[in-house]
Formats: sequence, C-alpha cells, structure tokens
Amino acid sequence: MHSRFERLLLWTARLSLPRGSREWMGGDLEEDYRRMRAERGTLAAARWLAAETVRNAIDRMSRLGGGEEPHRPPAAICVMRSA
Repeated sequence: MHSRFERLLLWTARLSLPRGSREWMGGDLEEDYRRMRAERGTLAAARWLAAETVRNAIDRMSRLGGGEEPHRPPAAICVMRSA
C-alpha cells in the first residue's frame, strides 16, 4: 500500500505522460518505482520518480510547444539503471 505522498507522486508522474500512453507507461513507472523502493528505499525511489516526472514533463512541453524532437525515448520507458 502506498502512502498519500506516494500516491500523489505517482498521480503526478502519470499526468506528465502522453495521454495515449498513460496506461502502459504509468504502469511501467509504478512497477519500476516499487522495485526501486524495495531495493533502495522509499526516499531514493521518490527522488527517482520525481526526476522521471520532470523529464517527462519537459519532453511533453517541448513536443506541445513545437520544439525539436528529443533524440531519446521518453524517460518513462528507459530501463532503470542499477546502482
């Protein structure tokens, strides 16, 4: 069970994703978050998820604003690096 903070963080992370991909990308984010929380703790997982959210939001804003396409996949589908 997630705390209120974790639910808010996951909800915010989902909002940063493209609408058409929120379901599967959000599921992947949550799975990665749970795995990281189990391996590295809640604080490290929350920092990681917050960083992913910011990266996805910036990517999404650049696409909506007609910015140049980034040369990387959306952060949410990048494989989580091990420490």
